[in-house]
Amino acid sequence: MVHLEITPHIRAALALEASRSDAHSAIKTLHDDVAIDHRELHRLSQLLSTPSLSTNQYSFASLLVGTQIYHPPPPPPPPKSPEYVALMERLRREVEDREYHTITATDTQNDEEDMTWKEVKSQVTTIFNVLLSTLATAGAVWKVAEGWNVPERLAMAMVTAIVVCVAEVVLFWGFVRRVDQGSVGRKKEGRREVAGEREVVGTWEIGGKGKSE
Repeated sequence: MVHLEITPHIRAALALEASRSDAHSAIKTLHDDVAIDHRELHRLSQLLSTPSLSTNQYSFASLLVGTQIYHPPPPPPPPKSPEYVALMERLRREVEDREYHTITATDTQNDEEDMTWKEVKSQVTTIFNVLLSTLATAGAVWKVAEGWNVPERLAMAMVTAIVVCVAEVVLFWGFVRRVDQGSVGRKKEGRREVAGEREVVGTWEIGGKGKSE
């Protein structure tokens, strides 16, 4: 059984046959009058083959001109269940959560690299300043003690330089320790915030019942 599309020529033939016959012998169409069975089309051509009508105009061959096999449209997709919609929403949120944490992790890594480079520059600058202060202090003591003997003058300059160097190193390491403690505290707070965000994202509802992961 083959269904054919109804062309304007076939529709005119159907209208003509409908005006000449009763409802019981009417030609049946399909799919809301857009298709017709090939057997019905052949019967239509036979019904219109009368001496009063042009045989060639409504022959089966002439009615087939321009028509083609009718392919019904695909059925609509089945409705999505609430469970499926909830699952897709959950997966979408999980993907967004992973993307967010990937972006924030990249930013954190870049910030840490920038901070490391700044710390290296700061340490190099501090070392240079310590050396400069030590040499400047030794030079100043050497200049002030011009009237002393050379051994005493040299010993005083070296002792003063060592004291200044040790004092600056102690102050520098104390400053570094306080900075490290502050960085560790900020990292712990950041981890707690991320854990709190993950807990909120993992909460979802299906059918009015809450579920927490």
